[in-house]
Amino acid sequence: YLPIPYSKHCKVTIECDSVKLVNGRWRPSLYYNINYRTYKNDLNVESFSQEVLERAKQEIEKTAQDLLMAKENEGPIKSESKLLAPSENILIRISENQKAISKISLKIDAKNLNQALRSTVLAISFDGSQTVWVPVGDFFGTGYQIHPSKTLYTQVNSEGLLSSSWIMPFKDSAIIQVINHGIQDVDVNLQITTKDYKWKKSSMYFGASWHEYYQINTSKNDSLDNHKWHYDVNFIDIQGQGVYMGDAITVFNTVDAWWGEGDEKIYVDGEYFPSSIGTGTEDYYGYAWCRPEKFSHPFIAQPTGAGNFHPGMSVNMRYRSLDAIPFNSGIKSDIEMWHWVKTKVNYAMTSFWYVFSGFESNILPDIDAVMNPVALARTDIYKPIVEDGKVEGEHLEVILVSNGEVSTQGLSDVGWSGDSQLWWRFGKEDSELYTKFILPEDGKYKVSASLTKAVDYGIVRIELNAITIATNFNGYAPEGVISVKTALGTHVLSKGENIFKIIIQGKDNKAAEGNMFGIDMLEFEKLDVN
Repeated sequence: YLPIPYSKHCKVTIECDSVKLVNGRWRPSLYYNINYRTYKNDLNVESFSQEVLERAKQEIEKTAQDLLMAKENEGPIKSESKLLAPSENILIRISENQKAISKISLKIDAKNLNQALRSTVLAISFDGSQTVWVPVGDFFGTGYQIHPSKTLYTQVNSEGLLSSSWIMPFKDSAIIQVINHGIQDVDVNLQITTKDYKWKKSSMYFGASWHEYYQINTSKNDSLDNHKWHYDVNFIDIQGQGVYMGDAITVFNTVDAWWGEGDEKIYVDGEYFPSSIGTGTEDYYGYAWCRPEKFSHPFIAQPTGAGNFHPGMSVNMRYRSLDAIPFNSGIKSDIEMWHWVKTKVNYAMTSFWYVFSGFESNILPDIDAVMNPVALARTDIYKPIVEDGKVEGEHLEVILVSNGEVSTQGLSDVGWSGDSQLWWRFGKEDSELYTKFILPEDGKYKVSASLTKAVDYGIVRIELNAITIATNFNGYAPEGVISVKTALGTHVLSKGENIFKIIIQGKDNKAAEGNMFGIDMLEFEKLDVN
């Protein structure tokens, strides 16, 4: 984040002995992300030099320390505490001239805290106009689970104390509300700190908006391949004048594959091509290679990356300083939805900005969205329900696995339905996998399964509701990975939950080690018993 000023021209080069030209390509691959700001010609800019750097050394060191230190926001404090029943709110009103909110501290508690972090909303109005409406977990950068982090503008500790230090100025009044849009009681402790602030012609109102793409398909068209199925989703579109200050995403992934290949695309003042365009979601948020490790720095954070390669939640934040984006007539901030596989995810998007009065935004409060149940497991999005006589293998609910690992594998060139399968690896002989599916009605059914074969797949016994329906299914195939439809007999099945069980028997003499097993799909043809 060290600014490098230049008055006429700037050229960036890289010297690295380990980067070599191999077979016409530079190896290893080198990625970069450069933001720059162009000023009007009449502005005097002193170009970067060693002399300038030395002269600014003390200021640079002080700034670096200040960015790492927690902000001390001294000033008048107003507090309110209340147990909120559904639809109730807690409210703090500030009716003073020449003030700004300098800190918000919030602690909430509920029987289902995860849901409360999403269904409890922070709403703020300045001088009669509401500019903030965001679920509390998303506003403070923790999603809908408590994950500690510390940035310049937000902080979450391990006890669940949520803090914000965004400066929020106003002329005459501010109303801060915490609203319970859930169906449970929520205990709320809210504290607001203010500071003196001289309102000027250049002063702007703070704003923050939120919305979620709920159970969204990652592919715009299932007939397209991976480099064509992506599409853009929108953070916000603002008509007016202001400064874009950053954004955050809370993603619930449903498969064992990366969700964030998408590039940011930010259009300023009606431009046809985005002046900010990137190389991937993780690059935009300050990390690389889809890494799941937690980190937090003054302007970027990943409080959790649990969902980066597996079903689970990930939270990414990027706040802006010199890279803040001013706009005169409007700004549109998009990012590509580009997942490695075709699946469904939850994708919540929060934007932070300052704006002059008289603006318009396409993102409005969405009470229905914050009332949606939060996803904690894959089955919260994909129910193992038989529909139209079929249930995807990867949608089966895993009840128990006695040994090994069970995950969703995505491959586009095998012929799997949905390009995915339920994948069992590292199981040993006599290991057991219990899965569950839900049948909509009683009946007599002809049952079949599309099962995977490959060189390292094992031999298994298959049971349906404790009855053996396949004694020795041999998953060995000498070349490649193939899907084979296998008849599993005719059975009387009950409406509701049914158990599909796999037991590893061993492996073919020609098979490689692995004892793998894969289910692409189960099919149920209901028979007429009359």
